[in-house]
Amino acid sequence: MRLHVGYVRVARQVATLSLLLPCLLAGCGQQDAASANAAAAAVAQPALQGFSGPLRPGLYKIVQTGDADEETERCLTADTLAKGGYVSARDVQPGWTVIRNRASGGVIDFEASGPAKGKMSFKGRYTATGFTLDAVLSFEHKGQPMTLNNHQVGTFQSADCGEVAE
Repeated sequence: MRLHVGYVRVARQVATLSLLLPCLLAGCGQQDAASANAAAAAVAQPALQGFSGPLRPGLYKIVQTGDADEETERCLTADTLAKGGYVSARDVQPGWTVIRNRASGGVIDFEASGPAKGKMSFKGRYTATGFTLDAVLSFEHKGQPMTLNNHQVGTFQSADCGEVAE
């Protein structure tokens, strides 16, 4: 696995600062940027504006581009979505405070603050079977401010999450 920028390498070393490491930085792997961008474009949802129904629970394929390109899977449970949230309470690591956790009316809006002046936000839109969002993680490491910016496109794969746990 190759890390493509120095601050991603540092961010990985301080992974305990992250709230949703699997969603934002898991692996910090470098894919071929062209294929990652092509995959994201291929699964992008064209009609995200104005959707007001619920996001469908189940397994989602997530293509992330930006400071930490990757492709991963994530299970969004019916329980979390029924509560109007996007992030499961069990994904919130000790020391982090959730400020907002909303997935309703076609909008995803999550924000949390944590150790080392840590801040994380996910802002985006969704349909019943997909979402796009911008993810930002900022924190201090050895007195230096660090910020990671990513764009995620999630596409519904299956109602059965299988071995992928939220």
